Amino acid sequence: MAGEGFKERFDEFKKTKWAIPIGLVLTVIVCTVLLLTTWYLCFSYAIITVVAFAIPYYFGLKSLKRLAVFGLVLFLILGVVFGIYTADLYRNYEGSAVDSPNGEFTNGTMTGLSGDQFQYMVFLNGGNGSESVFVILDSNWGSQIGYNESMDQLGPATSEGQMYIKNMTLPYDDVYFYVYATEGTDGWIYSYRGTGPISVPYETFVMSWIISDILVVFINIAILYFILLGMVYWTKSSRERYNRMQKERDELALPKEYEESPIEEPGIQEKFVCSECGVEVPVDASECPQCGEPFDDEGDKIKTTDKTKCPKCGADLVETDRKCWNCGTKIK
Repeated sequence: MAGEGFKERFDEFKKTKWAIPIGLVLTVIVCTVLLLTTWYLCFSYAIITVVAFAIPYYFGLKSLKRLAVFGLVLFLILGVVFGIYTADLYRNYEGSAVDSPNGEFTNGTMTGLSGDQFQYMVFLNGGNGSESVFVILDSNWGSQIGYNESMDQLGPATSEGQMYIKNMTLPYDDVYFYVYATEGTDGWIYSYRGTGPISVPYETFVMSWIISDILVVFINIAILYFILLGMVYWTKSSRERYNRMQKERDELALPKEYEESPIEEPGIQEKFVCSECGVEVPVDASECPQCGEPFDDEGDKIKTTDKTKCPKCGADLVETDRKCWNCGTKIK
């Protein structure tokens, strides 16, 4: 089948020196695309974690130590790319018009006038000029936090509503976000959050986002990744420990030396037969206890393994005996 042929070819490819480098490059590309396209989804970080581990492992990188080092490099790259992407994204949002969820506010904008002068405008649908409308600014870098300025009417109200305006002087070298608010019959009404002004050098702005997003990536993805590596390490260690214990158990159950030699019962000594009288004697005896025949060498003893039985009395005999030493019966 085609699938089996591809698997065989891929298995051969994984044996080459290019397999792991290509797998690592592919991992960086896939993880970068996933991060930039799904960063706003709650499960995207978990998906990136699995992909960052699975692709290199599938391409042959089995060492957990090398996977850990690769993970550190990967997440550093992701943080830098994500920081540049986020900085450009917010640059494009600067001054963009914002509305409120239910359409009470529309066309809420920020416009730079000159130097540190900026103009905020918003249209309140159904307004007649008597409402209190506020522009709320937050400084991203903390020089000033919590601007809450009351806006002025711009011209007379129309049948559609009232335009409000506010000119403000803002310190340079900071990043600001704005929200429009008014008190309605059912509570306060807020617009979506707008961006601007961004009154810092581009390099400083990008670097701040890079540092911030490196922390975001390491906190949200790297921790999950190293937890996954820890789980894989624990699983592999447990399997190896189990296999080692099983091997030791098998060795204890059937030792090799018992397979190669018979088990000798304790207390039973090997015996021999005296060549003169046929009496069994211990293997370490120097003379026969029956007839007193001295044993000068092993030739004077005959092993009992060659013995037979007397047909009359049942005494143990050797094959060379011609008569029974016990009853005198002739052996044919």
